[in-house]
Amino acid sequence: AALRVLRIRHGGAVHAALLTAKSQQCACFAQVHAHEIGYKGIQQALHMFDCARANKAMSAWGVEARVPFLDKKIMELAERIPLKYRVNDENTKFAMRKAALRRMPEKWAGKKKLGFPVPTRVWLKEDKYYNIVKEKFTGEVAQKYFNTDMLVKLLDDHKNGKADNSRRVWTVYTFLVWYDQFFNDDILNGYAEHTDAKTA
Repeated sequence: AALRVLRIRHGGAVHAALLTAKSQQCACFAQVHAHEIGYKGIQQALHMFDCARANKAMSAWGVEARVPFLDKKIMELAERIPLKYRVNDENTKFAMRKAALRRMPEKWAGKKKLGFPVPTRVWLKEDKYYNIVKEKFTGEVAQKYFNTDMLVKLLDDHKNGKADNSRRVWTVYTFLVWYDQFFNDDILNGYAEHTDAKTA
């Protein structure tokens, strides 16, 4: 039987949902298994991994994170919602999306799950950031390790809308920034002087 159980993170909480089942017997098994995955996720993975990682990442930047879907009363309510209303073949977070339709347009309520993407593909088309990246792509370090003509072509093609090269451009750019930060001549000379002083 075609059975697929998918783990879905709902506002930080882990839910499991049956996506397909060809028979009632499979559906019954999947429903039990789905609840088991959800319970184990909440009891074991949630506080040890998901919340801990989010807290560390936020704290590193002085930001306080809040997880409203982990409120005790909301969790108690979520536990009572039948699995078929949590997620089904139609979409994920089924009950929540239906509730959201009371307060917001369908375009928002039905929007696909989205994290916190950085809009690099948009930034790289703006003159300000295009010029910053191009300066790195034609600099001394870039000439040492890359074909700078190819780098500039990738950047230009992206800016002109010929291709989405944002990931490639950003990867090379971050390498060049990292290299300048840790391996520029001033740092290397300082390290050499420090080593010489210790061995003298």
